[in-house]
Amino acid sequence: MSVFDKVAVIKPDHVGDLILGAPAIGRIAGLASEATLFVAGNNVSLARHLFPRVEARQLDFPHLAKGRNASPLSPGELRRMFSPFSIIFVLRSDTALNRPRLEVLGRPVFLTAHLEGMHVTRSHAECLYGVIGHYDSDAYWPGRASAWPSRIIRVALVVGAGFPTNRWPAWYWARLASLLEAKGRSVLLVGGPAERDFMVTIAQIAGLTDQQVLHGSPDNIPELLARLGTCDVAIASDGGSGHLASLACPVLSLFTSSPYRRFAPFGRENRLITLDLSCSPCLNAHDQLVNLCLTHECSFGILPETVVSALDAPPSPPGSSRPLGDPYDARLIYGVSHA
Repeated sequence: MSVFDKVAVIKPDHVGDLILGAPAIGRIAGLASEATLFVAGNNVSLARHLFPRVEARQLDFPHLAKGRNASPLSPGELRRMFSPFSIIFVLRSDTALNRPRLEVLGRPVFLTAHLEGMHVTRSHAECLYGVIGHYDSDAYWPGRASAWPSRIIRVALVVGAGFPTNRWPAWYWARLASLLEAKGRSVLLVGGPAERDFMVTIAQIAGLTDQQVLHGSPDNIPELLARLGTCDVAIASDGGSGHLASLACPVLSLFTSSPYRRFAPFGRENRLITLDLSCSPCLNAHDQLVNLCLTHECSFGILPETVVSALDAPPSPPGSSRPLGDPYDARLIYGVSHA
């Protein structure tokens, strides 16, 4: 039974954000007789893969374009675009997408609150609570809910990073690949179009074959997820590729400069490593300020040997953590999205 008539869902940000919004989008779409999802242009293919029964349309905002050209829509254009809808859900809140600015739409708008320290899936639940009541994000997660494997043989190294300060060094990835193969584990190196040269460097240092390198793109999402699904675990930087991996297998994330409490990949069994420095989360991107950090110790301080020890650490309940006993006091944190 439909609760809503024609519903619009606005989720115009990055790959990882769309994936973290997937449970809320799925729940809203299931309650509507007709739902349309508005996403950034480079996410249209992913949206259609995740929600084959929902119409996906392109909607780009300049402040979210990440180097791409995007022309701002006038208030009149936005109002005409959303005039067919009876209700609008906006699963993001920032200086450009907020209640005063969205009044121009002339429709009831339900907006996600920006809640520091709370995982974004919980923020979405807070947004929906007043409209549809409680819902369980796990029930609408479009990926697998895999347990952490007791025996790890196949490991994907997912090197894509959302911002430069989230990137782990190429030498560290190569060293990690060598450590894993020395333990009899097979390695699959995964990244997107922006990481092509970075991946070539890693593969050359580590001596990986062409069959061990997988270049993902918006055109091969089913193939990418199928290959990741053959892996026992993915080790990933904080970025869209790591969130894609979370759809297919458990993920061990390397969180450096970004807020792990808000953006950890969704999954009760997932793990992450962080130094949890006092300067982290730091300024990744801003329209007026410049990040002047030159040391990036949040990244360089996570050692490949530390990652291997986190991979093999015993299980623990969501929200628990343990020191990894390395020189830089890295910590392993479990199930952040479910803490």
